[in-house]
Amino acid sequence: MRKATIILSLMAGTFIMVKCTPKASKTIAETPKATTTDVAAPPETATPSSATVAGTTYTAEQIESGKTVYNNNCAKCHKLFATTAFTITQWTPILKGMIPKAKLSETDAMLVKAYVFSNAKQG
Repeated sequence: MRKATIILSLMAGTFIMVKCTPKASKTIAETPKATTTDVAAPPETATPSSATVAGTTYTAEQIESGKTVYNNNCAKCHKLFATTAFTITQWTPILKGMIPKAKLSETDAMLVKAYVFSNAKQG
């Protein structure tokens, strides 16, 4: 009997702690402050008239549309990285992991790649 009372008390205490703990907000109320791992976005630059990256040519319209998709989708979850912060080789695995998380369509994924790759750091 004493063992059952102790178990029930522990379960009740756990239940109360769980129910009284504030739930995490699904919306971002405040933009987190930059840390040493965050990279500030660069100042606005002109969109190139076209860019050929890894054998694929992107138009200025695709690059500009990609910028819009990048800014509107990627910023929902985290601070945006400057496209010039990484090389294409460094961006490739980042985009490979992030595009599915953002649930982008194939077209939007291509547009983001056009924007990011055409502005990536050379090297």
